[in-house]
Amino acid sequence: GTLTRNNTDPYLSYSKGDIIDLNVEHALEALGGEYSFTKYWLQARYYVPVKGLGDLFDSRIGDEDNPAIFAARLRIGFSSGDLPTASLYSLGGSGTLRGYDDAEFEGAEMLLANFELRIPIEKAFGFVVFYDTGNTWKSPWQSNSGSFSLSDLHDSWGVGVRVKTPLGNFRLDHATGENESRTHFGFGEMF
Repeated sequence: GTLTRNNTDPYLSYSKGDIIDLNVEHALEALGGEYSFTKYWLQARYYVPVKGLGDLFDSRIGDEDNPAIFAARLRIGFSSGDLPTASLYSLGGSGTLRGYDDAEFEGAEMLLANFELRIPIEKAFGFVVFYDTGNTWKSPWQSNSGSFSLSDLHDSWGVGVRVKTPLGNFRLDHATGENESRTHFGFGEMF
């Protein structure tokens, strides 16, 4: 089950505030399952308007109803028991670590942090500058996969474009990881 606390301001035309999610997933062999495990993850998302950015660069950047936003997401996951491959935490791709292949990192523990500066240029167009970092640990098929350590984090950085269309928000991100660059398309914000 998931427990969510949403502290964002519902009356604003932009995101401001925070959302915290706590999730617990439990599987038991005793109830007919093939595996017995428990997964726990915590996710926190923060949105802070950055006022005055237009004064520094260009007066067309944002306004009171559409300011630049600093957005951050932190996701931490742990588990106990034997997770099947399909239930492992995975990082990489357009929704997590944008400079890497989809599900490039998989394991029973996970840490992910995403930071974005969302800069509106016009009502329907904006830019994003971002930095992603994270990793997974305790992969059953990797004998050298140790326990959680901040020194093992993989990171990527990049820029993106956001376009509001009648069909929804379009997202294009170009990210550079440790060895390669990736371009991702999507709809809506990543978080």
